[in-house]
Amino acid sequence: MRAPLEYARALEDQRPRPYNLAPMPRCPSCKGEVKPRAENAAFPFCTERCRAVDLGRWYLGSYRVPGPPAQPDDRKRDPDEPDQ
Repeated sequence: MRAPLEYARALEDQRPRPYNLAPMPRCPSCKGEVKPRAENAAFPFCTERCRAVDLGRWYLGSYRVPGPPAQPDDRKRDPDEPDQ
């Protein structure tokens, strides 16, 4: 039979870690450490610069959502755009 202290330690090892003890996430842009959301307005990025860099990558098409290519007929036409 286990001693009560050993049993408590065995149970403690099986519990999930509390949120505040979880490892800090990494910045998706530079892989640097990120401060918690309460201390960082740019979360999940480390700085506003990394947030802007990521937005620029989306804007320029560096990131793409996988899927079949869109057919020209499937695209919605902008009503303000003149006909070609």
